[in-house]
Amino acid sequence: MNFCVIGLGQFGTYLARELADKGHRVLAIDREKPQSMEVEPFVDEVLVMDASEEKALRQIGLSDFDWVLITITEDLESSILIAMLARELGARRILVKAASELHARILEKIGVDRIVFPEKEMARRVAETLTRSGTFDFLDLAEGYRLVEQVAPRAFVGQTLRQLDIRKRFGVSVLAIRRKVPEMGQEGQIELREQVIVPTPDEEIVRGDVLILLGKTEDLEKVQRLG
Repeated sequence: MNFCVIGLGQFGTYLARELADKGHRVLAIDREKPQSMEVEPFVDEVLVMDASEEKALRQIGLSDFDWVLITITEDLESSILIAMLARELGARRILVKAASELHARILEKIGVDRIVFPEKEMARRVAETLTRSGTFDFLDLAEGYRLVEQVAPRAFVGQTLRQLDIRKRFGVSVLAIRRKVPEMGQEGQIELREQVIVPTPDEEIVRGDVLILLGKTEDLEKVQRLG
């Protein structure tokens, strides 16, 4: 895919590098040369220019990119103006990093495809991880669905997946199990090694198993409450 990243602050720089590392074509733009130089070794092309100038932005050919990503928050006027110009110049899809709820509402009226609050989203993710007992990590999927890593509740231990019938009882699917298995180490000592198991219906849950679960948020919470 082709991405145009406008604004090379901390978030924009990380975003450009991650996309490039994943093999995508990335054009990075910033009005300041120092920021541009930091990302230059990692992306396909870097331009030092003021993207809020219509003439300069028009020459880039924004319609050729799958996403135009605007990550400027220190200058809200520029962020809004660039988003408006990108829409007028035929950008297929536009993502903008928002600095405030008011900023986000303005972007919505412009017709921005996706608005993100990276700090807010990360804070929510960390808070949920810290407050969900036994839940190590999670990933939001389509609206209302989530993939989580959940320590197997005590009530599950000693029973097979067939006996538990988790899907029927809770509406949740067990995709995999992370389990520590004793193995003989190089020095003849027993060591615990983690394995990832794609379980059959006859797989028995053992103490310490971490279940990788897929389901609706409210259904996953029912499993989490079992403790």
